[in-house]
Amino acid sequence: MNKTDFIRKLRIELDFLTKEEREDVVKYYDEMIQDAVEGGQTEEAFIESLGSIDSIVDTVRKDSGFVKKVRNKLSPEAKEAISVTAKVIGYILFVFAAILVIGLGCSFAASGTMMAVTAIVDIVADPTQAAMVLMTRAGQIILGAGLIILAISFFILFFKYAKKGMEKLLDKLQELLNKEDSKHV
Repeated sequence: MNKTDFIRKLRIELDFLTKEEREDVVKYYDEMIQDAVEGGQTEEAFIESLGSIDSIVDTVRKDSGFVKKVRNKLSPEAKEAISVTAKVIGYILFVFAAILVIGLGCSFAASGTMMAVTAIVDIVADPTQAAMVLMTRAGQIILGAGLIILAISFFILFFKYAKKGMEKLLDKLQELLNKEDSKHV
């Protein structure tokens, strides 16, 4: 029996299902046959290996979860598409976060440097300033140095942990996809 005849007869015999459920089951078998043919098997031989249409219909009738399993089954192509999409989005987010951290770090570093340099220049230009002004300038130097250290810390922490974290997240997604697929086989 060829695929067209098999699908037509299967559709007729599954008339006890709703139209949507019937089409899901038919699509499932259609994809299985197509995958087998792409894998090098002949249409007729693979269809014969599936068993009779009556046995398939009996399986669908007896296994109340069969239609749900068919609906939830991800094809290898769908899993690959989800995996690739997740990786692309992950890398885009990583680049966006890197730009954000670099911008924030540079802003802190520039602010801290300007603050410290301005305070040092003010102290050197007029060392006879009142003690309160000198203390303010010293505070600016300390705050500026703190901002520079904070910027350096941002860079170090982000580049040390962010990429590893993103790769771990993508691995978990792949593991979840594989686990979900193995549940439905």
